[in-house]
Amino acid sequence: MSTTSKQVFLWHGDNDYEISQQVKNWRTVFEKKYTGLNISFFDLKENKSVPKLLPDLKNALQVNSLFGSNKFIILKNFLGEKLNKEIEELLLCSIEKSTEGFFVVFSEEKDPKKTNKVYKKLVQLKKDGQVEIKKFDLPKGSELVRWIIEKAKSYDAVLSPEVINLLAAM
Repeated sequence: MSTTSKQVFLWHGDNDYEISQQVKNWRTVFEKKYTGLNISFFDLKENKSVPKLLPDLKNALQVNSLFGSNKFIILKNFLGEKLNKEIEELLLCSIEKSTEGFFVVFSEEKDPKKTNKVYKKLVQLKKDGQVEIKKFDLPKGSELVRWIIEKAKSYDAVLSPEVINLLAAM
């Protein structure tokens, strides 16, 4: 997790593997430091049913909780399209009032729509130093080769230069 005081994060780009790894790592750290009881995950692409999503989202974004005040909320694919008005208002209110121990991560598989009101608010809060926005681009060329080598090492695998070049060419 971040050592800064930022509580709201936007991770986006076409490198969905690195974004999902970042979310997974943060989730693991949060579970160890606090508890897994206050972790919520919502994917708007998978659940577009507003009547079901809205109460669950409201509950997750409440600061008060029976299980402590520390929360980790992952909102995936909320900035790529026009949001339902109630969801939009809920998110706008929540990101403005984020408190210590209350982490919200927006995870986007693509670049957010510039017209999305929540995205505009995140950009504004970034200027004030309250939000971190990070773009994850796919590695290319020699950067991709280095990435393949590093990933292989992390799995204690050794790849020949031919295999590395073949993977990079795919």
